[in-house]
Amino acid sequence: MLLNQELNLTVPEGFRELTGEERSKLNFIEDGEGCCLQDAGRHIMISVGWKKIGAFAGLILNTGDVAKRMESSIRNPMKSFHFRDEEKVELSPGGKTAEGIRYVYDAQSVEMTGESCVVKINKTLYYFNFYTRKALQEENRKVWEELLRSMRWA
Repeated sequence: MLLNQELNLTVPEGFRELTGEERSKLNFIEDGEGCCLQDAGRHIMISVGWKKIGAFAGLILNTGDVAKRMESSIRNPMKSFHFRDEEKVELSPGGKTAEGIRYVYDAQSVEMTGESCVVKINKTLYYFNFYTRKALQEENRKVWEELLRSMRWA
């Protein structure tokens, strides 16, 4: 799968891309271009989104600045889901350094964990999000990390 004409993503076995109608039923914090993948059997959801930024912002913003802004944009709307920070994370989608956070929240009485990170590539911000049940986090995080390693920038 080629995203934004610049990021090659190999979809792992068991995943399928959600349709536009399915995506519209989810509560995304920000609108924008991207894709959302789900493995219902393993209780994993992954989204990759991107947003173009202006030339000036592209010059002055670094990944750390954008990651801090992303964290607060996640934290506030997630308060009603009993959002709890766990730790800062640094991930490597396709060998690029992405910064973000790992967190825990409750969804329909199920304890969930998520990781959200961002990387700036030229004048585009790429957001990577991973969600799974907390009870399955160790096993499912391996799938997430392999997906990130397999990404290739065009």
